Amino acid sequence: MKIKLSLAICLILFVSITTSVAQDVKLPESLKDNSTILPVKGRMGMQINQVITFGDFKTSKIKKGWTKSTKVTSSTEVLFASKTASVSKASQKFSFTQFGPGNMEAEVACLGELSQADIELIKNIFALGIDFKNCFSGSIEIVTDSTTWEFIILDPDSKPDTEASSGFIRNGNDELIELFAITELEGKKIPKFLQGAVQGYEFRLNGKPIGAVSLYNKGNVIFKDNISDTQKLVIASLSTALLVRTDLNDQ
Repeated sequence: MKIKLSLAICLILFVSITTSVAQDVKLPESLKDNSTILPVKGRMGMQINQVITFGDFKTSKIKKGWTKSTKVTSSTEVLFASKTASVSKASQKFSFTQFGPGNMEAEVACLGELSQADIELIKNIFALGIDFKNCFSGSIEIVTDSTTWEFIILDPDSKPDTEASSGFIRNGNDELIELFAITELEGKKIPKFLQGAVQGYEFRLNGKPIGAVSLYNKGNVIFKDNISDTQKLVIASLSTALLVRTDLNDQ
């Protein structure tokens, strides 16, 4: 009996270990070394007064829906540095403050599920000449230096072309971080009906990976160790936004 019990315990431990490994999105080799992986807390359970945390990063309570006018003009609702946007209809609207280590702070506002007219407005703001049916967009304002980063992810609910960029974050100084969809899981075969679906995003600066966010299960946020604190805050802010967006879609 003792031998059978020991074998059962070993089997349970083995399954637990292999299952936890299988829950990671597949990362490029350069992100597997010299990187920090931060498990996400706050996605499961009640979503009222939701707060997302990972490592030293934490949000304010996520504000879902805006009670003020949809004309985006106030400091807490500004979406784009280049233009003031008046959005007529969006079924996804939420905002939050992203806190980081060393008193770092960013105000984040997000829009999704836009009408076709609003999609045309977003195309003009981002000067995009390509067609897309849906997008997720918004802004990240760094409080310490008043720098605003704009972001857009194209057709986030469609199966992506993994070779092409899915979107980007940019600021007024022409700094650009591209997003590439991750569709594979490490050590786990995805069921056919989920194959090709977005499991997370990789962030690339000048073609090199500097971070990632896993949207799978509870989620992870990954930082390359040598990137700047501002870059970490920007990646953290957009990672939170993508995690919250995914949760809203699942509800």
